[in-house]
Amino acid sequence: MRKSAFLGTVLALFAFCSLASAQQGDAYFGGGTMLSSTPSSSATIFNSNCTVSSSGGPLCPEKGGFYLNLGGDVVLKRRIGAAFDINWKAGQASLFGPGGQPYRPLIFTFNGLYQPRINK
Repeated sequence: MRKSAFLGTVLALFAFCSLASAQQGDAYFGGGTMLSSTPSSSATIFNSNCTVSSSGGPLCPEKGGFYLNLGGDVVLKRRIGAAFDINWKAGQASLFGPGGQPYRPLIFTFNGLYQPRINK
């Protein structure tokens, strides 16, 4: 189900790019690492780098490991468009340290886009 929804999103992006005649569209694939700060609280959970938030939920930094990246953008009329980006961790991480709950974070972004005219 998740794979078909993701594939449908990618295909829809390419379909919308092909419908935008005389417009600009880009797609990309990449990878890298991510940095995030460790929570400032000194109280950690199970000797991990996770802490408890003010609402009682766990706060774990999503740093470390290799993140894959897939995205694209399309510029429509009057140099205004939209951009989409998804990042996911290539390998599973373990929540609360070794032996904890395995997870794989997904980070989505959807942005508006304005392309200024530099010269005529």
